[in-house]
Amino acid sequence: MNRRLRLTLLSISVVLILGAALWWPYQTRGVPEWRLIVRDNDGNVLSGVQVNEEWINPIDDGIASVDSQQTDSQGVVTFPHRVLHNRLVLGLAPTKPSARIFVCWRDQYGDIDWDGISPEPPKTLTLKVGSCPYG
Repeated sequence: MNRRLRLTLLSISVVLILGAALWWPYQTRGVPEWRLIVRDNDGNVLSGVQVNEEWINPIDDGIASVDSQQTDSQGVVTFPHRVLHNRLVLGLAPTKPSARIFVCWRDQYGDIDWDGISPEPPKTLTLKVGSCPYG
């Protein structure tokens, strides 16, 4: 193999390796497990209520992912830890992930956010009286 061919193959290999490294997904700081107690406007725990969690994975181009679960008999719902990913080609991931929980139940609604600054998400959501603004 002559020198020019080896140099060409080496250059192509380096470009392919760098391209793969830029597009390879890497794990970023995720959203921790979120255990939440849902209460109505009077402070009573709500069982069997649908609770929705939203979070954005940087690799999904800003599209929000959603998970829905129902509260148990003690008004508790637990969402699992969310692993988030990014690619170098997309830039650095935000250092603070975030998530949001929202609930619509009868004539009450509520939402609560976790901004990634505090190590643990909030533990209680108390609903407000009014029509559901979340659609």
